[in-house]
Amino acid sequence: MLRSRAVLLILIHAVSPQASYASVFDTHGFGARGTALSNAMSAVRGDYVGVYYNPAALTGSDVVQVAAGIDLVVPDLSLNRHQPASEGVPLNEYPSTNLGYHFGLLVPLGERFDYPIGLGVALYLPAIQATRVQVVDPIRPHFHRFQAQSDSLTLAFGLGGQVHRMLSLGLGIHVLGQIEGKSSVEIDLLAQRFKREKLEAQVDPIKAVIAGLTFQPVDSLTTSFAF
Repeated sequence: MLRSRAVLLILIHAVSPQASYASVFDTHGFGARGTALSNAMSAVRGDYVGVYYNPAALTGSDVVQVAAGIDLVVPDLSLNRHQPASEGVPLNEYPSTNLGYHFGLLVPLGERFDYPIGLGVALYLPAIQATRVQVVDPIRPHFHRFQAQSDSLTLAFGLGGQVHRMLSLGLGIHVLGQIEGKSSVEIDLLAQRFKREKLEAQVDPIKAVIAGLTFQPVDSLTTSFAF
């Protein structure tokens, strides 16, 4: 009975709506190859980017991988109006340039165990600012997905193991530096001025667990699943 209740609570928690958070990897991809292949990268075994896409794919490499890269995003987006904007209509808001650095590490541990195991670590460091908060007026035309560029410190750990010659399982955790805070404002309506403004903010880590598997019945076919 207790086991059934525990399973029910886990299912309710899994399907219940929760606040979502995203890093630069979620918007643009991780690494040059990951950006090109998108989510298909979750089925590529033996690459350090598996720590983000699918920790089960961290197996398959016999050598240590150390990588570093520059992530430069230069949006080239535009909005064409049927008529020029009239006076009083908000102008368009376009995404700004974003720059950061990423580092990756993959360490195979197969020699110490009976089956291959891969340990992966990834780090993203924003170059413009450590983190950023941007709010756009809803009536101002803008690109919702790309407008708030993800300038947040991101850290990921992953561990994958090949439990069968055709099956690998993996588990990892992503940590996102998110700004949390509060503000208070005192206004003197008679004098029409601000009396006092106070803003408090701190970077709180937002953690998320990722699990995945890869199934490779033949060398030319790999199926993967990550959640």
